[in-house]
Amino acid sequence: MTSLLALAASGCVWSSEGPPPPRLVTQATVDTGPTLTVSPGTGAGVFVEYQAGGHWHVWWTCDTNLSGLPCTFHVDVIAQSGTIGNVAGDRLEANDSLVTPNPTEVTLDTSTSTGVDGVFFDTDPGAAINVLQVIGDAQDGTYFYWSQGGQILGGGDVDAADPMSFVGSSP
Repeated sequence: MTSLLALAASGCVWSSEGPPPPRLVTQATVDTGPTLTVSPGTGAGVFVEYQAGGHWHVWWTCDTNLSGLPCTFHVDVIAQSGTIGNVAGDRLEANDSLVTPNPTEVTLDTSTSTGVDGVFFDTDPGAAINVLQVIGDAQDGTYFYWSQGGQILGGGDVDAADPMSFVGSSP
């Protein structure tokens, strides 16, 4: 429905001097209903969508067409209240990993290049989720994207953190 035409071209290989400092979790409201679209392979990002009734879709893409390299993603989703259910991988390949270490958490590790990887899951309607994402060895909130107030937010144009908390605009 909503199109993301361009993502910042940023390679998927980063180096760091050590672990990032701890950050406060920023909460964002995700519009209930809209879906996001992007051409896989053209930009690195983690996209968060919410449908009424507690139905979530978190998915990601890499900038392989620009960088020539795949991206490794580590994504943790934790329900702030209640449990996570009806977990289903989205376009995962054989070497990707999806585990549910407990009833409130889903963890994924993927290697993504010119495709899409992600997860569908349900929470209690109106429950917030925390999402932590690491691309390569970078943990950076500027790679989150979501629809809020009818606009696409993320990509560094808002004060996003990592981890980030998301809640649907209506249960």
